[in-house]
Amino acid sequence: MAGASSSSGSSFTSSSLGRRPTYGRSYVSPVDSTWTPTSVASTLSAPSIGNSPAPRSILRPLDLGPPGYKATMILYPDTVDERTVYLGPCEIFGSEHRRVMWQCSYQNEVLEHFLPSHIPSDIHPHTLHARHRQYHDPSELERFVYFPEPHRIRYTTDEGRCVHDQWVQVAYEFTSPEESLRFQGNLRGKTLVGFYDVDVVWTDVHRRLDAFGKVKGIGAIQRMKMWQDQCTNAYTLSVMANKTDRQYREYAVNLFDSEPRNKEERHKSLKLSVLGRRRSAPDQDYRHFLASWSLAHNADQAFQGVPFPPNQLELPPPQVLPGQAVELASPDWQQNREPEAGPEYSGPWTTDDRA
Repeated sequence: MAGASSSSGSSFTSSSLGRRPTYGRSYVSPVDSTWTPTSVASTLSAPSIGNSPAPRSILRPLDLGPPGYKATMILYPDTVDERTVYLGPCEIFGSEHRRVMWQCSYQNEVLEHFLPSHIPSDIHPHTLHARHRQYHDPSELERFVYFPEPHRIRYTTDEGRCVHDQWVQVAYEFTSPEESLRFQGNLRGKTLVGFYDVDVVWTDVHRRLDAFGKVKGIGAIQRMKMWQDQCTNAYTLSVMANKTDRQYREYAVNLFDSEPRNKEERHKSLKLSVLGRRRSAPDQDYRHFLASWSLAHNADQAFQGVPFPPNQLELPPPQVLPGQAVELASPDWQQNREPEAGPEYSGPWTTDDRA
């Protein structure tokens, strides 16, 4: 499915740089020629070291990226080849093999994010619960988007050289929550209506507490999200089941009763009941089963014969002694039947005979 671009490409291209910025030469200290503005050790020891050489700190130049970028992604994190890629507008291509194509900084650089499924609703971008970063605004946590499973990332430079093509844990950092919400909606083909930080989600099968009284359920300390399908306008709820199979669960809102039950304002908990579900079997079904069970059990005990297939009648065969030939009598209708007279045929017909 082809998705719309998150922003206009012309604005980003005009603000992008053709090449990575070049950095000027380091400053020279009048006391020590080995001094650099980023060398803390040489700065502290400059008045006393004289002409003795000081250890130099090798730091890469700071790259703030071009103005107008939408998100960043780090390739080869925590390695000497670590690289921060600045991402501009993106488009989603393909129907069977979907991928997100980002226009990167600087011009002609491309980052491709290959999605593992061709079904948009099977892709679940993951964001953190507010408790994970308590000193941040909860809405700001939507800027950091992760994916539970590894995805394929391919990055090509402006010279056409592929410098990255691996399956990695994909992590985006967007410049604003609005850009992140737009990206998540285009990725799933749904509009993100809202997100809610929940402490625990449980069901009738996976109870809230385990046998030892520990909080379990299907998910704990997760961010639940409500979506609206862009084609059917149907609403769904999705949450990560990190306490069971660590997969996302998505439930259709129309399958639940409109009025939540057992709402507790003090504990901020509520229960959603499945629409039309019976909590227990009615008395009529209970009594009907007992009567059928008693009838079937008594019938099986009373039957002592050999079971035969239903709707089949078998007659006892005639008694035949060894060495005795038995001639079966023909039925009466065959004995009293007289032979019928018919035309006689004496040979082949000729033309004269027929005349």
